[in-house]
Amino acid sequence: MCKELAALGFVASLRETPGHPMVVGHDEDASDGLHVLFYGHYDVQPTDPLSLWKSDPFEPSIATEPDGRRIIVARGASDDKGQLLTFIEACRAWKAVHGTLPVRVSILIEGEEESGGANLMPFLKANASELKADVALICDTGMPDRKTPAITTSLRGLVGEEVEIVCATHDLHSGMFGNAARNPIELLCKALGAYAMRPDV
Repeated sequence: MCKELAALGFVASLRETPGHPMVVGHDEDASDGLHVLFYGHYDVQPTDPLSLWKSDPFEPSIATEPDGRRIIVARGASDDKGQLLTFIEACRAWKAVHGTLPVRVSILIEGEEESGGANLMPFLKANASELKADVALICDTGMPDRKTPAITTSLRGLVGEEVEIVCATHDLHSGMFGNAARNPIELLCKALGAYAMRPDV
């Protein structure tokens, strides 16, 4: 991968981690202005069971689907090597026509995405100043169909929230305080229910 990037005019290097190495590249002919960081991964899911493969999973081959479509068959062809190479080939094509890319481009390719990425966060923190960018592009997504390109603007993730509702310090008589002093469980249920009813959730 470093050789591929170097051939495109990137200064590329293999960076060791406690696990699999990272590949980092920066465009030598970078223009000023917007800085884009491209992220991809070179590792793949296991090939088991091998008996279901009609060809060597690590030797790409062309297969014809029942509907006549021709596809590349190989482990990782669609996750994430296909998307990764699409970006690199797009950079190659743009440079062939225009000479330089329209924005500053850095590339980070890791090898542990499929196994939890334990070394990614420490690597990002240790190299934050080098990898800081205006936009992060992750080409590890799909398309609705073969003719409809898609730009995914957000991905799934985890968000941790702590909600604190302050209420009375002791039980209140419903005859005196009912409906006047709000029940904290009722408030929490309403908040969660309102969130769950949002059309974008």
